[in-house]
Amino acid sequence: MKDEDMFQFDFNGIKVLKVLGEERSTKKAAERLFIGQSAVSKALKKLRIQFNDPLFTRKLNTLVPTPKCEEILQQLPSLLDNFNNLFIDKQAFEPSTLVGSIRIHINATLCFPIMDAIFQRLTYEAPNATIQLENWSHHTEQAIKQGLVDLGINFFPLELSKEIIQTPICSPKFKLCCSSRSPLANIETPTIDDIADLPYALMVMPNYTTKGNYLEAYLRQKGYQPTVRLRSDKMHVCLNAIQEHDCVMPVSEIVGPALPSDLILKDISHFEDINHYQISHFISYRLRSSAHSQWLARIVEEVVSGLVPMP
Repeated sequence: MKDEDMFQFDFNGIKVLKVLGEERSTKKAAERLFIGQSAVSKALKKLRIQFNDPLFTRKLNTLVPTPKCEEILQQLPSLLDNFNNLFIDKQAFEPSTLVGSIRIHINATLCFPIMDAIFQRLTYEAPNATIQLENWSHHTEQAIKQGLVDLGINFFPLELSKEIIQTPICSPKFKLCCSSRSPLANIETPTIDDIADLPYALMVMPNYTTKGNYLEAYLRQKGYQPTVRLRSDKMHVCLNAIQEHDCVMPVSEIVGPALPSDLILKDISHFEDINHYQISHFISYRLRSSAHSQWLARIVEEVVSGLVPMP
């Protein structure tokens, strides 16, 4: 490319091209880029002229890349990475001087004990910052994309925008929490029949999903109808239901060390087809290389993985 052509090139269009290559739709690309569909079409028209190629052909309701466009799309990730690196602050990042808010959203079922552990660690490393910890909600995905939330913590994988990087941290087991007085406590290796008729306390994620709890769906799939005594996004309410009303609650084993002494965890990993979902952190793609994001991701990885019991 000649210098005069370089000066006339619209580099914003490169981002549009990348998103079009991923979404294969001008409407979906516009929604993801927070611009009008006409702006995407206009950018595509300019790109076609600049590359002297149609770039996409339409098949039914999908954009199909041309061979030249496929070649360009393969090179775009590394090209954009190199371009973004030009704008990364190369000065040393010092957490102890950090001011303002550090914003993290966490799946409600993982808040205990992750929130307290992260607060303790971040307060030590960034004593001048305000630590803002909230439940993951239906607003979280958009907030991470826009940089309004620094990092999210949830199970992996989630169906989210490609603008969010999902990085698995650890693989804790899925267990049942019950009172030491519960009949379940005395069963060394519980069967599905042993747990099917127990009263359940289930954690929910407010304003995020209408899907039922995983264990609830699992039991129904096996032909059982679970008895749900309580649904709440508050862990202390669920723990009280276990202690006072002999409820049982499915949890990640990371909660074990923080449980009251009269509560125990029962292993059900021998159940057929039980999924033990990984825990992941979620960061905006455009902020993933910043010193702040890398530092925060490292802290979260160390804290969360440190909560998983040794085998």
